[in-house]
Amino acid sequence: MRSLLLLLLSVLAQLPAADGGKPAYEVIDWSKAAKGLPGDTKGELKHPVKNSAVMRWHIYAPAALPDKPILGLILGFHGTNGTEDTMSGQAHESFAESGLADGYIIAAGKSLGTGWTAGDEQAVLQFVDWLQTVYPIDKRRMFIWGHSNGGFMTSWFGSRHADRFAGLVRFSGYGQDVPDKAGMGLEYYLVHGDNDAAVKVDQSRALRDRLIHGFHYVYREIKGADHSSFFSIKPLRDDAARWIDGLRHKTVAPTESERAWLKGVVTDHAGEPLAKPETWAELVRIGGPLAWQVAGRAAKAKEPAVRLALAQACARVRFDDDEAVAALTKLSDDADADVRTAAIAALAVHANWRDQTAQTTLVKLAMNKKRSAEDRLSATTGLAHDLALPMLGTWTDDPALFEGAVTLLDSDVDDIRTTIFAPLKPAVVDGLGYDPLAAAPARKAPIEAWRTWFNVRSTTNGKAVAGK
Repeated sequence: MRSLLLLLLSVLAQLPAADGGKPAYEVIDWSKAAKGLPGDTKGELKHPVKNSAVMRWHIYAPAALPDKPILGLILGFHGTNGTEDTMSGQAHESFAESGLADGYIIAAGKSLGTGWTAGDEQAVLQFVDWLQTVYPIDKRRMFIWGHSNGGFMTSWFGSRHADRFAGLVRFSGYGQDVPDKAGMGLEYYLVHGDNDAAVKVDQSRALRDRLIHGFHYVYREIKGADHSSFFSIKPLRDDAARWIDGLRHKTVAPTESERAWLKGVVTDHAGEPLAKPETWAELVRIGGPLAWQVAGRAAKAKEPAVRLALAQACARVRFDDDEAVAALTKLSDDADADVRTAAIAALAVHANWRDQTAQTTLVKLAMNKKRSAEDRLSATTGLAHDLALPMLGTWTDDPALFEGAVTLLDSDVDDIRTTIFAPLKPAVVDGLGYDPLAAAPARKAPIEAWRTWFNVRSTTNGKAVAGK
């Protein structure tokens, strides 16, 4: 326990302080501005001294605003000829459908002209400063969400201000801007239809090729989709919202009160804080590697309920990816069945967002004849879920996921073969002749046909790339 406490204190001491450098824009003192309003509001932000217009805005906020800065921020950028209503409404709909809207300030502004340019940067920064002043926003949970020309602004602005934003979601965007080494913690979620006539899919493919070198990203290419038709795919909208919800800024330090709370959990020997739901709610909210120094203790807890709480938390937030996946891998073989099921589900969440270790762990578990039928099917169900969006058109990423699927087509268990084939079948009219209930000899040729199908598509769209 003492060594763990010393480790936590060491991590706390090494976290960077807030950036003290002078920003290259006019910083406005918003301290006397009225507090932000709850609910759906619109207005125009004006300079408090000059009374000049800064930006028109549309904001969706929770009906009741908390006292502490615990809300995430979604900053929306509209496309050409769009308005402040365009992306604020689209993002709010996605988060509301996922049951996450009450945890965020969803705000969008209007560009100076018909579309976003570098000339909008100062106004956007002033808008963000104002939002952080008048709303209780968590600095570690700030994100960008944009479409088309707004997709360009999302990656351009995000790459220049990676010190402030944890991640971005870019729909049908263009440009290949990425941060320098200091901002490589910025994460990307890209969506593009391969039938987009307005912004060619090559724009997102080119950015994806740059992100391969050191960045964590998710790329969803949608076969047959045009410039915006993919917005009708509810699982895609939900996936993007949940990806944001689980992410925390990698270098922005937690607040002093959060540090004190984490220290208190470590030093509370009598209260058994990890057995309390409210402790886990706060650990999930803080998230990131620092919270893992506390949450990770639960992996070795004697009480199954505590180990279960850890596995469930890892399905909602990303703590420390490598260490969390390693702990979940061990918990997937836990003595308690509920813990195993929750750990397998959490591994599927990490696998969905391109963690190769989680992907291969699930495949090995599903193929392991020594494991229970329930555990093997749980792993397969997770993999089938993770295949659903890539099967819409992204075959270049995560070869371990596709290779695992082909391997499981020859599983010894009927339910496993049926489950893993479900997301593959819609991609080809006749399913390449594969029948999950056919005898092994009859499955051989169709399985090879599926292997060839994946190999051809991964090399057609670009070199296959494994996840982290």
